[in-house]
Amino acid sequence: MSADTGLACWPWEHRNPGLVETWGTLSGCDFRSGPPTLGAYLRNYRLHVAMEHIRDTRHNFTEIAASLGFPDSATFTRFIRRQTGYTPSEFRQRLIH
Repeated sequence: MSADTGLACWPWEHRNPGLVETWGTLSGCDFRSGPPTLGAYLRNYRLHVAMEHIRDTRHNFTEIAASLGFPDSATFTRFIRRQTGYTPSEFRQRLIH
């Protein structure tokens, strides 16, 4: 993490223009009502790291889930679906095409 205010709301946006419009607003990233809560910030960070790993097709979802501290791949899948509206498989397909 940098010494500034922290992660951008959509840190991978620079590599995928239009991704924000495609997947909507991540909870906790609407700064009009004040800074995000610690929980929202941590979800955003976890999502950012997950997206970087999902992009790399050498990683399977069980490995990604374990590396991020999820108890199993089903919990990881629910987290990604709640944050993005897509399963990790669907999200990977959209990122690589």
